[in-house]
Amino acid sequence: MSCANADTPVVLLSQADAEDAVLCLINEQRRAVGAPDLTLNSDLQDAAEGHASEAEKLKWWGVGANPHVNPVTGSTPQDRIHDSRYCSGGVPTFTGENCYGAWYTGGPEYATGTTPQAAVDWWMRSPGHRANLLKPAYTDTGIGVAIGSPEPVPGANGAIFVQDFGTCPA
Repeated sequence: MSCANADTPVVLLSQADAEDAVLCLINEQRRAVGAPDLTLNSDLQDAAEGHASEAEKLKWWGVGANPHVNPVTGSTPQDRIHDSRYCSGGVPTFTGENCYGAWYTGGPEYATGTTPQAAVDWWMRSPGHRANLLKPAYTDTGIGVAIGSPEPVPGANGAIFVQDFGTCPA
């Protein structure tokens, strides 16, 4: 199966098209190992999009920073997922988060690291991110993509990808 817009820089896509491409690519990876597809959840989507937007606004993902913890609010993935009212405000059985940010200077021709495929490829090469992405216990996801640099680099453009995972108790 081929995912639409997988290799298109997100600066040339709508937010919805970029997020759809990431979900398609992730579900392809999950199918390849026999894990069930993830279902898009609007509460997790809100949490992921909000975190990506804050990362673009605050630009804290520099060297040594933790992209999962907002330096202004102190919020963690678990805080954001809980605050989104995922599982109707109850306690999810499992939660997790993957983050990826890429930046470049110059025009769109330098945006090769800002594609949905680049984000998923990077996650698949990182053991912890790969484990999150392929964890069979996860049933739901939300994906947020924001245009802009996640780091305080003057004149930089880029993209920020956040994926939140969850499973509500049965």
